[in-house]
Amino acid sequence: MMNELAEYLVSLSQSVPGSDPNLVLEILHTYDQLPEARKDFSELRQALRNARPELFVRSVNGFTHQEFVVPATHICSDPDVFTALLKDKRDDIDKLRQSLEQLFPSSEYTCTWRIKDRTTLEHNIRKYGMQRALIDVVGVRIVPKRSELLPLMIDQFETAYQDSSVTKLNTLAYEDEEIIRVIGPHSVYYRAIHYYLRLEPIFVEIQMRTPAIDEWSILHHVTIYKPKMRLTETEKAYVTEFGRICNIVDCVRLIDTSSLADMTKIARHNVAAVIFDSHGKVLLCKRSLKKKIASGKWHLPGGQIDTGENLTEAIKRELSEELSIEVTSVRETPVVHTYKIGEEFHQTQYVQAVIQGSIVLNDENDDYVFVEPTDIVRYLPDDRVQVALRAINYFSV
Repeated sequence: MMNELAEYLVSLSQSVPGSDPNLVLEILHTYDQLPEARKDFSELRQALRNARPELFVRSVNGFTHQEFVVPATHICSDPDVFTALLKDKRDDIDKLRQSLEQLFPSSEYTCTWRIKDRTTLEHNIRKYGMQRALIDVVGVRIVPKRSELLPLMIDQFETAYQDSSVTKLNTLAYEDEEIIRVIGPHSVYYRAIHYYLRLEPIFVEIQMRTPAIDEWSILHHVTIYKPKMRLTETEKAYVTEFGRICNIVDCVRLIDTSSLADMTKIARHNVAAVIFDSHGKVLLCKRSLKKKIASGKWHLPGGQIDTGENLTEAIKRELSEELSIEVTSVRETPVVHTYKIGEEFHQTQYVQAVIQGSIVLNDENDDYVFVEPTDIVRYLPDDRVQVALRAINYFSV
């Protein structure tokens, strides 16, 4: 069947604008080389959840999808109002475009922008009702050139836009009726992260998906979702099977942490702890002025994960060495921050630690303080504030 499947999909890809026949062949070849034991999507999905739990986090800023209700009918029914609205938002959209292109450079990512026409929006109003009508007046699709970059791009976006009015629809999780109701059962293989950024009164949809799922989506869109060509049942089955294959290939690539480390050049893995006192304040430490890296900077306590250590072992050792305190319990969070120092990527995983004993500093830190979570902006470097808040809020007391 694989030869017939490949022959059909390559032929289909050649006739669909935006599709890449070479990528189709590469995905099929990768799948064909996998041992049968690695082709069970249910098992792979669970393994991916265990290996990269941050990919399955659903919330951003505490907003839910249902809270974003837009009274859209009057905007779509009047062409002049619709045109004036887009003109009014042009500067905001241009600023967003520049920001995202800086965050996701063309050397590693492909960004595709679109603005829906009024007729399409009117169709959405009739089909979905008021809530969904204007969510994606403006849309951007961001695709990394390597699947392994997906965790990094999610972390970069959520860190950069933590203070913005954003909601998140995570179809990687795909566990409840809300997602099935919004996306539809036909999209069972449509694994992506959707962010909706509010530019009152409209939304910008920012969609992130891997190269394989992007390729399948292009083919699925014109053949099954909004068919522009007539397919036999066998041909539809081929497109659906390609979706299953793309998901398996993506899972394998994302689970393969050695590949991830190689592709993103992660040279150092760290752990940082959120530690609350009895009043709900958070512990920050001030790095010694004698240190070459981050000298004199405030930070959440923690350090490097040594070879063979897990997160719990690493944070217990670090807090004992640097603060002379005992850790009585550790809870992991899905919050991961990947950042660049020189030409190397470093990655920090955040946990919550409960401690006992009195803090005694060694030569790693010059000072420590417990502060209100809202006050950390006065202490931490700008590029650490938002990711620290995400970790703090994950275990807010």
